[in-house]
Amino acid sequence: GYDSQSEFSKWMRTQNTPIKVSPELLEVISLFDVWQTKTNGALSAAAEVTVTLWKEAAKTQILPTKEAIAGAVNESAKPHWLINKNEQ
Repeated sequence: GYDSQSEFSKWMRTQNTPIKVSPELLEVISLFDVWQTKTNGALSAAAEVTVTLWKEAAKTQILPTKEAIAGAVNESAKPHWLINKNEQ
């Protein structure tokens, strides 16, 4: 996600649009699902939502509101992709 030209970054910019990805990216995304289940959600690809919230709080020195925290938690809990291994 740090390299705007990486396949991952390009894929992230296609939200809600089906896109074919490389076998390597498909494997990584699939493994996130596996490990999120194995860790009961402790490892989550959606953590960026809450990380961004707390980075902003650190920058502004203002704690996020309860509503903002609840919104980040709800957003993190949503499915973030649908994998079709046949279509890649």
